Amino acid sequence: MVKIACFLTVLFGSVFTLALFADNDCRIVTSDAREIKTSSVTARSNGDLEYLSEDGKLKIRIAKGRYRYAWIPKPVLITEADAKFKEGQWKASAELYQKAGEEYKLLGWDIYCMRMEAESLVRQGEKKEAVKKLETLRNSRLQNPELLTELLCATDLLAELLIEQKKYTEATALLDKLLKSDNPELVFSAFFKKALILQDKGKFRDAALTFYQIALLFPKSPRRAEALYKCWGLLSDLKDPSADKIADLLKKEYPEDAFTRQLLR
Repeated sequence: MVKIACFLTVLFGSVFTLALFADNDCRIVTSDAREIKTSSVTARSNGDLEYLSEDGKLKIRIAKGRYRYAWIPKPVLITEADAKFKEGQWKASAELYQKAGEEYKLLGWDIYCMRMEAESLVRQGEKKEAVKKLETLRNSRLQNPELLTELLCATDLLAELLIEQKKYTEATALLDKLLKSDNPELVFSAFFKKALILQDKGKFRDAALTFYQIALLFPKSPRRAEALYKCWGLLSDLKDPSADKIADLLKKEYPEDAFTRQLLR
């Protein structure tokens, strides 16, 4: 999974929530591309939005169809869900993310909540249910471009789960979308999963080569040692003498890494 790219908001997002609400950091982008900044936006059951005037004295309504999207800083309910997730209370976090996803679906948090609900379900072992949740995002029409990385993180998780189900064609189609991202960790993850598919299909040499290519293409990736270790393992199984060179590279560049320690067992 893409730990750095996809979990940054879980780790740090809630810290700044209260401060953000104080500075007109809620926003609405209208259907004619105007941006409205306000200290508060709420969604009505009919899809209309209500927001406060700049001086905070008036409530103004904007009808459904007259805005492209709205966004508010992370709500308290989602912060609570994040806390449950970090504590390992997967059932509680899944329930809170589901509730928050419905409550804030018009305010920029539906994709995040759905992905994190799916993550919570995965941790509980309910992977089939997680796939069902993530499948609903496949054909999402993204109005807010700032949510693209979040959507791709959900795509990455879905691809991982599909690979586990051996649905390689479906997974590959999703990975090809990730390869177009400008986020290096998402691109790394897509290549890594493609290598896993090759490995699962018994194409061990092709998989080893792909893992090695990933290590070359992403020299600064925090998962580079893992890619090299996977390459070494496959080459060792194939009795390829190049395995020794990969082992030497791991020992030289990552002497204290967990994957290097596994190598030395």
